[in-house]
Order: sequence, then C-alpha cells, then structure tokens
Amino acid sequence: MTATTLARLMRPGRPVLLDLTADRRLSDTAAGWRDRVDIVATTSDEPLAGLLVRPDGYVAWAHRDGDDGLPDALGAWFGPPTPPPGPDPRPSVHRRSE
Repeated sequence: MTATTLARLMRPGRPVLLDLTADRRLSDTAAGWRDRVDIVATTSDEPLAGLLVRPDGYVAWAHRDGDDGLPDALGAWFGPPTPPPGPDPRPSVHRRSE
C-alpha cells in the first residue's frame, strides 16, 4: 500500500475506519456500513486496533485490542447496517423446454 495521510483519506468528506488489526476483523465487523464508511486496512506504529473518524475529523471510536463498541459507534453515528444481499424476492420465471 502506498503511504498516505489521514487528511488525504478524509478529503472525500466521508467517515473513515482505519482497521489496524492483522486479521482485518474490524473490516468484517463494519461490512454493513461500507456504503457509508470508507474502510481502510492499514498498519500503524501506534498500539491501536482501529480508529473511526467522523467526516468532521473527530474520532468517534478507538480501541487498542478489539472491536468492542464498534458496531454501537457505527450505528450511533451512521445509522443501522445495510443488510447483506439475500436471494432475489421476485418469483422466478420458469420456461418450458421445447
């Protein structure tokens, strides 16, 4: 990954979740908010698992070693998660073979 700054990540005016975990578990936890939150898997010299930054630059959530409270923070600031796509609810059309 090319080095960048938080300021550059914030330019689009969207919230940013920095996932600093080795197994990228915060990215999985936040998957339901991908339509509203930019999720960036990266590394840091700081002892943090992740950092959620609001569009105005304030930190909405931070944690040293897990995802405790991340879904609550995401929900409080950015609404409920978007459900994963499920099966198409429309009835299927069956065609007869000729």
